[in-house]
Amino acid sequence: MIDNINLVVPLEAGNEWYKRIPSRNYSENSYSAELGNLKINQTNSHIKIQGSLGKYFHGNNIVKFTWLDVKQAIERLGIITGIDLTKAKLTRVEIGFCVILDHKVNSYISTFAYPRRYKSHRMGTIYGEEMFRVIDLETSGQGSKTGRIWFTCYNKTNEMKAHNHSIPVDFQGKNILRLEYRLIGSVGIQRKFKRNLVLTDLCNPEIYFKLQDLLYQFYKSIPKMGRRLLIDSLETLKPDNFKNEQCKPKDFESRQESLKQITKAKALKLWAYYQRQRHFDEYASFVQTLYDNNIINKETFGDINNVTWKEDLNYTPVEPIEIIAELDRKVEEALENDRKYLRIKFANSE
Repeated sequence: MIDNINLVVPLEAGNEWYKRIPSRNYSENSYSAELGNLKINQTNSHIKIQGSLGKYFHGNNIVKFTWLDVKQAIERLGIITGIDLTKAKLTRVEIGFCVILDHKVNSYISTFAYPRRYKSHRMGTIYGEEMFRVIDLETSGQGSKTGRIWFTCYNKTNEMKAHNHSIPVDFQGKNILRLEYRLIGSVGIQRKFKRNLVLTDLCNPEIYFKLQDLLYQFYKSIPKMGRRLLIDSLETLKPDNFKNEQCKPKDFESRQESLKQITKAKALKLWAYYQRQRHFDEYASFVQTLYDNNIINKETFGDINNVTWKEDLNYTPVEPIEIIAELDRKVEEALENDRKYLRIKFANSE
C-alpha cells in the first residue's frame, strides 16, 4: 500500500552508492541514476531518492503491495545502493490502493462532497473522467506552505492508458478506483506522527497501520451524497411555508406577496435540486459538453462543479445509496485483508 516516497539522506550514509550502479550520470560534482521507478540524485550536501516503491518492486502500483512487499523493497534498495536507509529521512510518504467496482468509476466519485474543514478542494477531470482531491495546508506564520496532506481518488486504468502503461490481465476491462493519501513535507509528517520518519520506519507495523488508519479516517470524513431526492437540512420547506402568514391587516398584501415569492424561490430551488439528483448523469454530461465545446472555459467548469458539490453539503440523503455502501465495503475489505495478511505472517514467524 505504500506508494510514492521522497527521501533525503546525508552523504555519510552512503556517498559511494553510484559506484554500484553502472548506468549513472555525472555532472558538476553531482550524480544521478534510476533504479526502475526510483530516481537517485546526489549533490555536495545530500542524496535524494524519490519515486514509487510499488512500481520499483512490482513494475506497477495497481496490484497489491503488502507490508511484506514494502519490507522486501526497502531491503532490496539498501542492498543494491549500499545506502544506510535508517538515516533516510522521509519528506513525503503516500499510501494508496485500488478497488475493483461494479459500476463506472465516475459514478462513485460523483457522489463525493467536500469536507468543510479542509482548505483546498478540487473536483475536475483527469484522464477523461472526474477526479476528487482534497488538500489540507499547514502554513507558517508568514503564510508560506510548509506541509500538506492530500487525498485523491481517480480512475486508475484511465491513468495507465494515458501513460501507455501495460495493464495487468486481471485488471483489464475492470472499473478500478484508486485512493491515495499523502503526507508532503516534514511538517505534514510531524503533524501526524509527532516526529520525523525514516524509510525503515515503514517496516514497523505500527507506523504502517497508522498510515492505513489515516487514509481510512480521511475517506470516512468525506460526505457521500446519493443521487436521489435529498432534504435540505439547513432550510427545509415546511407545511407552514404554504399557509397564510398571520400579519397585521394594514400590510397584509405586501407581506403576503413577499411570502409567496420566498416560498416560490424555495420550492423552485428544491425542485431544481431534485431534478439534478434524479438525472445527475444527464446533468454532468450537459456541463461536460459545454466545456468540451468551449461554451464555458476551464475556470467556469471548475466553478460549476465546486458549487454543485458544496451545495450538496446542505443536504442529507433520504435513503441509503447502494453504490456508496458497496464502495465503503470494498475499501474496508481491502484494508482488512492487508492487515490480515500481515497478522498471518507474524503468526507464522513465531
